[in-house]
Amino acid sequence: MRKILCLAALLWGANLAAGDVEDGIEALHIPDYHQAHVHFEKACDENIAKGCIGMANLYEYGRDVEKNFEKAKELLKKACDLGDKKGCEFYEHADEKHMAEMAKESEAAVEGK
Repeated sequence: MRKILCLAALLWGANLAAGDVEDGIEALHIPDYHQAHVHFEKACDENIAKGCIGMANLYEYGRDVEKNFEKAKELLKKACDLGDKKGCEFYEHADEKHMAEMAKESEAAVEGK
């Protein structure tokens, strides 16, 4: 649950003009990973960086998709290329070893540690 809240907090800082990002975040809280996937994928396809970060999270943890770190990294690169600072930070450290560390760090950031 903390990982979901962390992702939601990260995504919440985005330009939420894109309803699909908002809908994806809401779906994570249910949790309905399939609907999160649908909404994040649509947002990412429309070049909304936070949608790509949401999709990367789904691939990282294997939620409604097969766990795939390379796909997660590819999506983080797209978010970075679209100008998202957090997407760039995550991409720079995106390998199997760092994925778990990044999740812990982002949880701690949300919790104020």
